[in-house]
Amino acid sequence: MGYGLLGEKLSGTLLQKIFDKIGKNKYEMWERTPEEVDAFMKEAVFLGAFVDKAYREKVLSYVENFSREAELAGSVNTIIYRDGHLTGYHTEYAALESVLRRMGLDLQGKKVLILGDGETGKIARILATDKGASQIFQIPGDGNENRKMDDSAYTECVDAEILIQTSSCGMNPNLEDCPVDLERLPKIEGVVETIWDPLRTTLVLEAEKRGIPVEGGLYFFVTQAIYAAEHFLNATFDDEKIEDIYRRILNERRNLVLVGMSQVGKTTVGTTLSERLHKELKDTDRLVIAKEGCEITDIFARRGEVYFRDVESEVVREVALEHELIIATGGGAVLREENVEALKKNGLIIFLDRPLDQITPTDDRPLADTVEKIYGLFRARYPIYKSICDKHVINHLSADIVTDKILRIMENKKKLLVLNGPCLNMLGIREPDIYGYIGYNQLYRKIQVHAMELGVEVECYQSNHEGDLVDKILKAYGVMDGIVINPGAYAYTSLAMLDALRIADVPTVEVHLWEEEKDAFRQTNYIRSACKDVIAGHGTDGYLEAIDLLMK
Repeated sequence: MGYGLLGEKLSGTLLQKIFDKIGKNKYEMWERTPEEVDAFMKEAVFLGAFVDKAYREKVLSYVENFSREAELAGSVNTIIYRDGHLTGYHTEYAALESVLRRMGLDLQGKKVLILGDGETGKIARILATDKGASQIFQIPGDGNENRKMDDSAYTECVDAEILIQTSSCGMNPNLEDCPVDLERLPKIEGVVETIWDPLRTTLVLEAEKRGIPVEGGLYFFVTQAIYAAEHFLNATFDDEKIEDIYRRILNERRNLVLVGMSQVGKTTVGTTLSERLHKELKDTDRLVIAKEGCEITDIFARRGEVYFRDVESEVVREVALEHELIIATGGGAVLREENVEALKKNGLIIFLDRPLDQITPTDDRPLADTVEKIYGLFRARYPIYKSICDKHVINHLSADIVTDKILRIMENKKKLLVLNGPCLNMLGIREPDIYGYIGYNQLYRKIQVHAMELGVEVECYQSNHEGDLVDKILKAYGVMDGIVINPGAYAYTSLAMLDALRIADVPTVEVHLWEEEKDAFRQTNYIRSACKDVIAGHGTDGYLEAIDLLMK
């Protein structure tokens, strides 16, 4: 036997998927009952094993040499057979370190609160000590009676700055549990969660609501497996490789939840996403109909809206517990906060928006069977959709275009429009001592190379005609993630381009090759008020700086 995973039930597990994506070797699945572990370890005919949490205590007595963090923690999760001996490592240390690095959190001089004093809690304490934390508070216990902090603990920890949650509080199936009230810890500036099921615990969601930087437990879980593979292979995976594996696992596991008004295309887009991602589509309205054995109009007529919402909530809770789904919700599913909380635990909520004039009344929707009702619902629900969604996507074109946009969101990629106004096609010819000797074609290549390095898709367009530029800006609505614009002379004359930028509502950075002229007619820049920032006087490098700004 070579390298593999040791646990009780491994087939089809997340661990198996992670190791498969590392792609360097074929990893075996050593499924053993608790009674079989001793015999497996006594034989020790393997090169390396990643040990599932349930068996880490059992294997400890067979390990002869320990890494520093494993020895301090008194536990191992990775075993390597080398030079006739079994050496144990604990890659949770490196995984937590990686999480902190990814979040940009420095523990030096910080007051750190660690929830839980089990295996991961010990690792967290070792790391916090190594990183120079000024004070470490640790709340012990992981049983039900000790999961939440009491008043004395809040008093002691009130000035904690970094929170590392290592207990099982909030883990599936106890999804509503939260180990701490962040309202009572006003100085917290970063939260690290180590639970990965669900993807976003109640603690993670509470941190997000308060704008506190937070990382769910999946990244921690993935990285500890990858660092185990580093020991297997005596190799190093850089942060880019780790990020790639993590994002692939995340995108496979989490649900895509489509919310929005009726008739905005949730089922149509959901079907396209289902085909492209090979994920099952579940439509909550259809599930309600199947559950009740009648149409929604009949449910409203016989039992009323409250009854319908109760059944809808039951359906939502059921599908929200699953993974790897496309979920199309009814228009009013997000009116209940508990539905939103449930869907967010394992899902990315996408508000699918459509211009109001494209939403038509239908007889099978009792609350949207007239234009007047649709307008009323739109006014009431639009702010709710905006406030609860993770991403806002406009659906005014085809399902394929919208699907492409959603896939870019999942892959954390962007599509930018670089727009150049009049006379910029004459770069290198027009006053090269002022505007430079780089021609437009060279500028185009320079932008594309930079975009490829960043992993961003860029479309470049130049025109000497105001109407063409206005059309291009308006077509960016709902499609582009950002605009870099050098409007040239139109910056000082074009109210139409200003209006177009405001309508498109896409983050925009204005670029000028050199410091703006001080001619009297150039004192008023109409474009500027629609832009997030301006870069002037940096030559063609200004375009690259603008792309970098939009990527941030």
